[in-house]
Amino acid sequence: MIRILMTVCALFAAGALATPQLASAMSQDKPAMDKSDPAQDYAMAKKASDAGEYDKAIMFANKVVAADPKNADAYNLLGYAHRKTGQLTKAAVYYRRALSIDPNHQGALEYQGELFIMQGSLGAAEENLAKLMKLCPNGCEARSELESALAKARAKSS
Repeated sequence: MIRILMTVCALFAAGALATPQLASAMSQDKPAMDKSDPAQDYAMAKKASDAGEYDKAIMFANKVVAADPKNADAYNLLGYAHRKTGQLTKAAVYYRRALSIDPNHQGALEYQGELFIMQGSLGAAEENLAKLMKLCPNGCEARSELESALAKARAKSS
């Protein structure tokens, strides 16, 4: 009986000594798990989007805008991912949000233009292209991509 009592006391003492160390270690880990790093989340969203994992991209991009509501890049990515999953109404909202933050956001102008083409609004897409032509008089990827998409849409409608 004394042996059992001594064992219980020893275990209790060991647990009491270990508890502050364990609590300290857990408290050091917890903030790292709770904190979101918008730059890392954006990189993960971009990586997921590039891999065609749009739901995952949306999840990470939502974390970015929750931490940084003025992040036009993340709103543009949300628009892109929603457009790629066929959620055109949501995509339109996110492109407008990106452009309200940064009216000269080349990616949002391109992707919104592509959305306009999908919706049959070639005139609206041409307006976005005109903006890109002013922003990139010597050319840029966004301008080239939207020009190409418009040319294809015009050829189909002829």
